[in-house]
Amino acid sequence: MRKISLVLLSIGAVLALSIYWQGPATAQDTQMEGPAGPVYPGGDPTTGWGNWWFGQRIAGTYLCYFEWEDNPYDPATPMIITIDPHGEIVGTGADAFGRGLPPEFCSLRSNAHWTWERTGCREIASRHLMFLYDCSDEGYGTLTYIIRTTGAWEFDDDLEGFSADLTAELFSPEQLTGPELRGPLTPNTDEDPDGWAWPAGIIKGKRLHVD
Repeated sequence: MRKISLVLLSIGAVLALSIYWQGPATAQDTQMEGPAGPVYPGGDPTTGWGNWWFGQRIAGTYLCYFEWEDNPYDPATPMIITIDPHGEIVGTGADAFGRGLPPEFCSLRSNAHWTWERTGCREIASRHLMFLYDCSDEGYGTLTYIIRTTGAWEFDDDLEGFSADLTAELFSPEQLTGPELRGPLTPNTDEDPDGWAWPAGIIKGKRLHVD
């Protein structure tokens, strides 16, 4: 009888240690339901801590150039953009002050403000808004258009550079901000732009480092 009691006690001790080390069976099953790392490839690239990691990796400042294809009046433009890890981008272009173009082709431009989302292993989709102002003597400084672009970006294998294809739409200010620019605000409208759409632009960039 004494031997049986010792055996039972030993078995009980082993079970207790097993539960202590591994946790209850139900908790263990819950832990095994999801992967312990990035879900892409083979899952949704816009969820999980893998997406947070991607935003941290692409965050930084890049020296870029931007140009519309087949547009002799809008040559390549140097740009500086800064990517935030949480879904925002701000860009400053060398064309902000008109680049010395004749008035009929000149426009003053604000900084560009993007929002971005991850769409693949090294890809993001973006939209941005930017103000265009008249630079003629008659209407200098008048807000003439709000430009909106939609982009598909692909980063290099080492995430040190990127290439993006952009399409642009020029909306009248009232079309996106309402009568007298007082709303309703419709930045995501599906209406055709009052201005024009330009279907073929590209931006390429390389990361800036501290040293």
